[in-house]
Amino acid sequence: MEYISPVASLVQCFCRQECLRKLFSKQCHYFDKPQEILARLDEQMRVLHARETDITQMLNVERVRHDMEPKAEVKLWLENVDKIKDSVNKIKEDKAEDKRCLFGCFQRVQ
Repeated sequence: MEYISPVASLVQCFCRQECLRKLFSKQCHYFDKPQEILARLDEQMRVLHARETDITQMLNVERVRHDMEPKAEVKLWLENVDKIKDSVNKIKEDKAEDKRCLFGCFQRVQ
């Protein structure tokens, strides 16, 4: 019976280490292939920009033709697009400054 407690402690310790490894791996996974991820982000931003342009043009047409203002939902969507653009720009700035996960333990983002 006196061996059960130390064995249980070791099992808990290994479990915690495995859980921590999984947590860090999941959090910093995007550093594995940064160029691919940034390329996908750029493509998604091009699609978002095209949609924003189309919607803005439609809004301008409706304002001129029918003197209509956009719904609150459309205004909110446009505000969210601006926030997304800011976030993406921040990501690109961080990349340019070569920031790394966990004090530089992962590969360099180029």
